[in-house]
Amino acid sequence: MDYTNVVTCIFTPLEYGCVGMHETEALEKYDEDSIDVFHTSFKPLEWNFLDSKKADCYIKVIVHLKTDKVLGIHYLGP
Repeated sequence: MDYTNVVTCIFTPLEYGCVGMHETEALEKYDEDSIDVFHTSFKPLEWNFLDSKKADCYIKVIVHLKTDKVLGIHYLGP
């Protein structure tokens, strides 16, 4: 069975979820110039009213540039 597009989640105090390819898998399948990796950190919407200025979530999106197809998404946060 192909588990490439099945979401994997780990439910701990700091949750992790991923779907699709990891960055190393994408680099093995495609050349380095044809993928782009986007990183961002942000504060969850439910925490917007707290005084904390720090970002508590992180997301990484791996995109194939020629087709604009999302190859993988990785999320770390509450």
